[in-house]
Amino acid sequence: MINVYPVAEVAPGVFEIDEFDCDDVFVVKGSKRALVMDTGIGIGDIRAAVERIIGDLPYDVVVSHGHSDHVGGAGAFDVIYENPI
Repeated sequence: MINVYPVAEVAPGVFEIDEFDCDDVFVVKGSKRALVMDTGIGIGDIRAAVERIIGDLPYDVVVSHGHSDHVGGAGAFDVIYENPI
């Protein structure tokens, strides 16, 4: 399983995890919590990548919609929130 993704801080506290030009996952790291936006296509250990960025912070995972390029890695997380539309 792929465990190392390219990661870039694209704005202060905002990180882009690059799934090798297949998809991107964004992480917003605050002082008390973090937010993960989408879960990628599921080609590696996206949860480990997220947790390397945020450390011990609690976090929520949201997916913008149910297409496979946004929810492919959803199984790596205990709870995700999805727009019902």
